[in-house]
Amino acid sequence: MQQPERYENNTDQVWNIKRSLYGLKQGPRCWRKRFGTYLSSVKFRSSQADPCLYIRVKKGEKVIVVLFVDDRMVMTADKEEANILIQKLKREFKITAKPASYFLGMKFERFDDGPFKIC
Repeated sequence: MQQPERYENNTDQVWNIKRSLYGLKQGPRCWRKRFGTYLSSVKFRSSQADPCLYIRVKKGEKVIVVLFVDDRMVMTADKEEANILIQKLKREFKITAKPASYFLGMKFERFDDGPFKIC
């Protein structure tokens, strides 16, 4: 991180940053905390196995959200529930949503009858 041009000569001064900035080492932790707090408010629980895996069971159906830094994936068999969650996330965060074809370097192939394969 560099100081703006007009402040470059003030090397004896420090900056007090009031929120996390993208690219700083604390950024992913702050983002997970913010995203996780929101998911908790809509009844998701963080997995004991992985704190970036969130699960909610509603009407017997599981909804799973996976978070990795600034990538996320929503998985559920209930399309309507997925759409509701995605709309809520869009109102809260600046996100885009599209069917998964790649996630964390893994390719997803969908079959017409429903299942998918991870390559």
